[in-house]
Amino acid sequence: MNLVTDLGTSEMADLRALWAEHLLIVFPRQQLTGADMLRIANAFVGSSLAELHPERTAGPCSAGMPIVGEWDGYKDGHNWHSDKSFTTEPTAGTMLYCHATPVVGGDTMFANMYTAYESLSPKMRGIVETLSAVHVRNLRLRPLYRPTPDGSDTVHRSIAEVERRHSASGVASVHPIVLIHPETQRKALYVGSRIDHIVGMRRAESDAMVRFLSEHAATLEFTYRHHWDVHDLVLWDNRCLLHMALCDYDVERERREFTRCVIVGEAGSEPLDFEDDRDTLQFES
Repeated sequence: MNLVTDLGTSEMADLRALWAEHLLIVFPRQQLTGADMLRIANAFVGSSLAELHPERTAGPCSAGMPIVGEWDGYKDGHNWHSDKSFTTEPTAGTMLYCHATPVVGGDTMFANMYTAYESLSPKMRGIVETLSAVHVRNLRLRPLYRPTPDGSDTVHRSIAEVERRHSASGVASVHPIVLIHPETQRKALYVGSRIDHIVGMRRAESDAMVRFLSEHAATLEFTYRHHWDVHDLVLWDNRCLLHMALCDYDVERERREFTRCVIVGEAGSEPLDFEDDRDTLQFES
């Protein structure tokens, strides 16, 4: 399918049905501009709820063109997440269009949160349905990289800077650990590396529950690994999928460049000042 020329009303309805059923759609061999992506995304949701973002850039996207910048340390293989879960309007859907990919590596993995929820025991499902969690922006990247003795490791330094910037932002939101998808009405786990703690639990209790749910969510049988080809467009549903970008290539010498278009989600929580959230967590004495 050519998304520029072959996307009429009936085709769009078919794609929406496929998206609801399969959660992720791959469109190979596309020739798209940023403007094309915005038009497709807005037609897909039936309203102007799409935003265009460049990947690997510190600057804004101009005239729908991807702007290539320095790698900022934000992509890492250990960080399963759903886009913008730390905000009050988490991203509903994401389109990622590939401009360049490493010779080896740089894949993106996805995990099905419908299956993750449904595979829990009935008792555990009953427990997690009562819980909410605080999502924060910081992904805690630094432990996965070691600096060189002379301090010349630019990757480590860039990671430290991203951590500092994100931690200082104080951005956080509370969301239920089990979401009901607004279109399919199916229940899905809403977890990932951006969870700081579960509301109302002591730190040890919260850490144990978050660790269990995060490991369970990433069970191999729940996952799909996408190997990127140039001009691939992938559309996925953040409300029922987690994803992570694998940092298994030479980030200082190889290019991994995308244009990203996101479909803005519905408001699902109140904003939270993380520094003022201490009353929601009962620390052990």
